[in-house]
Amino acid sequence: MEKNKKLPENVSVGNRTLDTPSYAYALSKVLTGSKVVENQTINGPQLDIRRISVKLTKNQYLEIASKFRNFTSRTQCCPATISFSGGKIDFYNAVYLLSKIGRYRQLHGKLPVAMQISTPLPLNAYHINSKAIDTRIKNLKSQIRKTINLMNIINKRIRYSGNKKNHHEASG
Repeated sequence: MEKNKKLPENVSVGNRTLDTPSYAYALSKVLTGSKVVENQTINGPQLDIRRISVKLTKNQYLEIASKFRNFTSRTQCCPATISFSGGKIDFYNAVYLLSKIGRYRQLHGKLPVAMQISTPLPLNAYHINSKAIDTRIKNLKSQIRKTINLMNIINKRIRYSGNKKNHHEASG
């Protein structure tokens, strides 16, 4: 994820190839103590990617992994977001977090005391809706026109009051 700035379509695990939701679910089970992980087809949520940079304690990331595992086990679909004691994390960042923890455990044989994640926002994270953009531009143009009209009224009043004052002084 760090290199390609996106979730992989598939992940090779031993002699299996898993899609991202199935991989994340399997990781959540392993990281929370399951010795047996069966191959299941799990649905992924719609991506609502948020850029975050946070350091999570072991208790916090295990809470995320447990909630991820429990929700997915119950619904056969990964959660779009997970609320935990430190806030909220979306699916994209949860997969990134679980992957980093899994890699650490594989390299060191134990879980880390804490885990820092700073997720890059991929280029394809947001789909731009041209209708929404057109509406926003139209609203901005309208606001700009109103502001210009108000500025013109203020300028006229300033000129009028200034002329009146100058005219009054000249005749006084």
